[in-house]
Amino acid sequence: MRTIALTAMAVLLAGCASPEKRHEQTVQEAVRIGADVKPALASLSARGYQCTASRRRVGAPPGMSVSCSKAGSSYFPPYGCVHHAYIDYLEDTGRIVRIESPSACASF
Repeated sequence: MRTIALTAMAVLLAGCASPEKRHEQTVQEAVRIGADVKPALASLSARGYQCTASRRRVGAPPGMSVSCSKAGSSYFPPYGCVHHAYIDYLEDTGRIVRIESPSACASF
């Protein structure tokens, strides 16, 4: 009986995309290198991200940086995540030159 329950749980969870993967796909759909930063930030904001100007990170190319974040959670499987998107762009053209999209997740 226990084996059947564990197998059923594994099958259910195998069909779920990880929250990190969904975040990565969301950022890739909204933001692209070479694109204009304003529409990219508007797209992330429409997807629930909050964006603010940020200090330039070590190793960032010349220009400006924006930090976007979004918190997410799920009841099944239970987890909590904070998703980030760090975007560096050239101040004179507004073109995106670098994107990083790390996540931090934990199960309960």
